[in-house]
Amino acid sequence: MDKPKISENSRMRYWSSGHRKASPQAVNTKGKKPTGRNVGKLVSIMKLPVDVFLEIASHLHPLDLLQLSRASNELRDMLMSRQTRSLWVAARKAYDPPLPDCPDDLSEPKYASLVFELSCMACGAGRAVKVGYAAYVRFCGPCWKTNVKAGHALAKEARIKNDPELMEVIYNMLPAATQKFGYNADGSISVLAQNSRCKFYEAEFIAVVKQYDDIFNAEGAEALEAFEEDRRAIAFSRVNFQHAVLTWNEKRAQVKIESEDRAEAHRKAAILEKLKELGYEETDYPRYNSEFEGIVSQPRPLTPRIWNTIRPKLVEILEAEHARRKHNAFVRKWEERRTKLGSFYKVYLQNDRKQNQWKRIMPNVEDALALPCMHELLTSADPEEVVTEEQFIAIEARLKKDAEAHRAMMRRELVAILKAQDVSGAKSSKKSSTRSKRKRTATTRKRKGKKRAETSSDEESESDASMGESDEEAQVDDDAAAELALLDRHTSLFRCRHCFWDEHRFLTYHAVLEHWQTHHAREAWGSSKQPFIMESDADALPGHVRTVLDALGFSHNTGLTELHRTISGCDPGATSCQCRPGPICFMPRRDVPLTLGLLIGHISGRNSSCWGFSRKCRIGSL
Repeated sequence: MDKPKISENSRMRYWSSGHRKASPQAVNTKGKKPTGRNVGKLVSIMKLPVDVFLEIASHLHPLDLLQLSRASNELRDMLMSRQTRSLWVAARKAYDPPLPDCPDDLSEPKYASLVFELSCMACGAGRAVKVGYAAYVRFCGPCWKTNVKAGHALAKEARIKNDPELMEVIYNMLPAATQKFGYNADGSISVLAQNSRCKFYEAEFIAVVKQYDDIFNAEGAEALEAFEEDRRAIAFSRVNFQHAVLTWNEKRAQVKIESEDRAEAHRKAAILEKLKELGYEETDYPRYNSEFEGIVSQPRPLTPRIWNTIRPKLVEILEAEHARRKHNAFVRKWEERRTKLGSFYKVYLQNDRKQNQWKRIMPNVEDALALPCMHELLTSADPEEVVTEEQFIAIEARLKKDAEAHRAMMRRELVAILKAQDVSGAKSSKKSSTRSKRKRTATTRKRKGKKRAETSSDEESESDASMGESDEEAQVDDDAAAELALLDRHTSLFRCRHCFWDEHRFLTYHAVLEHWQTHHAREAWGSSKQPFIMESDADALPGHVRTVLDALGFSHNTGLTELHRTISGCDPGATSCQCRPGPICFMPRRDVPLTLGLLIGHISGRNSSCWGFSRKCRIGSL
C-alpha cells in the first residue's frame, strides 16, 4: 500500500516553504558533553531489571508508552518487539474506560497512535481531528480531502468505472473512511451496503483493486471468491471496530467530564474552607464574577503552592465585592431618600395648581432634585434618615427662587435655538434669486417686530403677573426682557423631539415649560440632546397664529404669552367650534388639555374632519 499523499494546502508544507521565521542554526554538539539540569536523570532506568521495568511501564498511559519508545533506540527495540505486546495490552486495559480489543491486522503501538496521537499521518501537522477508525487513518483537513475520496472518483481513477458489477463488489471489500456510526439504532451494522457515494482511503482502495486484478488474472474463480469473502469479513469487522471505538470515545468524554467535575468540587470546597479561615463567609462571595469563578472552579487539585499564588487575588476580589456592595447599599438608600423628596415635590405641584398657575412652569421632578436648595436638603443628613414633609416645607421659599434661575437657563437655551434658526434663514435668503424683495419684506417685518416687541414685553409682564410671577418680572434685566420679547413672536414656536401628537407641537415658551414638567418628569434638562427644536414650517407660523387669533376674536398684535394664558385656562369639554355643533371635534379625549397645537391643527385643516372649513372656524365658549 502506498504512503498517504501530502496535500498542497497542508500547514506543514506551507511552513516548510519559507513562510515561517527561520529557526536559528543548530549548534554542532558532536564530541561535547551534554549540559542541562535534566541530563542523565533517566540513565539509571536502564539499569533496572527487565521485569521490574516492564511492571512499571505497564501502568503508563498508552501515549506515554509511545513517547517512551521514541526516547532511545534501546527502548524502541524493547517496547516495539512482539514479546512486549502484553505490556501494551495491560496499559490499554488499565485506561478508564478500557479501550476495545485491538484488531488482528493492527499492531498495538499503531492502535495507540491512531487513538491518542493527534498528528496527521501524511504531513505530521498537529490537531488532526479527521479520523477514520475503520480505515486506520488520521489526517488534517487538507490531507483528508487529498487522501479520502468518493467511491465513484476512485473507480474512475482505478479504471473500473465502466464495470458496475465490479464496482459494487469492490465497494464492500474495504471499509469506508467515515467519522459516523453505522446504520442500526445502536450505531452498529449488520450487513455492508456501501456504494459509490461512500468515501474510501485512496491508497487502500487502489491496493485492493490491484490485488483483485492480480488474483483474477492468475489464480482463477475459486481463489477470487475466497479473496472476496475474506475482504468482506475484514471490512465488516473493521466497521464494527469503528463503532466500538466511537462508543468508547463517548464514554471517555463522559468520564472526563465527571472526573473534572469531582476535581472542581474538591478544589472549590478546599478554597472556600481556606477563605473561611481568613474570616470570610459564604455571603461575602460574589455571585456573578467571572474572575472569581475562573480561579475557584478549575479541575485541578489545590496545592499549597497554588493557594499561595491565588490567595492575594481572591482577597482582592472579595474586598472589591465588599466595597461594591457597600456602595450599592449607599446608593439604594440615597435613591430612597431622593424618591421620598420627589414625592413631596409632586404633591407640592398639584396642590392648588389651578389657583397658582405659576406651578405649571416649575421644573420637573428630576431638575427640581438638582436645585441647590433640594440638593442641600438631600445631603444634609445620612441616607438612612428619612426626609420629612416639615423639612420640605421649610425650603419652599428658596425653591421658588432656585426654580426661577433654572427657568432662566432654559429660556436662554430656547432663545439660542431661535437665534440659530434666524442666522441660518438669513444665510439661505442671500442665495435666493429674490434677494431684494426679501430684503424689503425683512425691513418691514423688522419695524413691525420692534413695535410688537415693545407691546409683547408689556403683555408678558401683565400675563406673568396674572400667573403669579410678579416677583420675577420685577427683577428681569434688559437681556431677559429682550429674550421674553423674542419668545413672544408668532414664529417662536417649538416642538418636542420625542412626542408626535398635535398637542405636543406648536409649543410656546410657557407651553415648553409645562410640557417638560408633565411629560418628561424623570429626564434631566441637558442630560441628552436638546429635546425641543423650532417648528420646521416657520414661514407659515404667523399665518397659523393669526388664523387662531381671528377665530378667538383677538387682535393680531396679541403675543404668544397672552394667547397661551387664554388657551390654557379653557375647559376642553366646554369648548365648541362653529364648524360643528357640540364640543370641539378635534379633542382626542376630554381629559386632554386644550393647546395651541390642537387649535392650529383644527383650524389650519390638519384635522380631516374639518378639511375645507379652515377659514370659517369660529371658536366660542373660551
